[in-house]
Amino acid sequence: MEHQSKPLIVTILLGLSMITALLLETRMKTGAAIELVIIILGILAGALILLGLWIEEPWAYQLSSILFALSLANLIWIHLNTHYLLGVAFGILVNVSGIVMSITDFKKSYSVETYDDDLRDLKKELEALKKRKKRK
Repeated sequence: MEHQSKPLIVTILLGLSMITALLLETRMKTGAAIELVIIILGILAGALILLGLWIEEPWAYQLSSILFALSLANLIWIHLNTHYLLGVAFGILVNVSGIVMSITDFKKSYSVETYDDDLRDLKKELEALKKRKKRK
């Protein structure tokens, strides 16, 4: 998958996750106000993630994987209150896909350079120079 399409897919999955939670919230009999607050907090976190994806920050994918995991826990809570399987199953599919997409793009913030290959090359060059000097 090309790197330019990954932020778009994560953005779409974030939106689908929030829409799924919002649609399932309408079926709740108790705890709807708490769920609405959770959805608003999720939308604010999603906006922060969108900003990070836009400026191509590596923390955006890490934060999005956390948001998808929290949304997955939220869907389990919604399922315990509504017992509506189809919407929850769709939400679980979206959130698991989002977690996979986010985790596969974790980048290391450091790089380790090894100089073993460079040392071997330098030693070979030095030996070749010594052989040339002995011949002359």
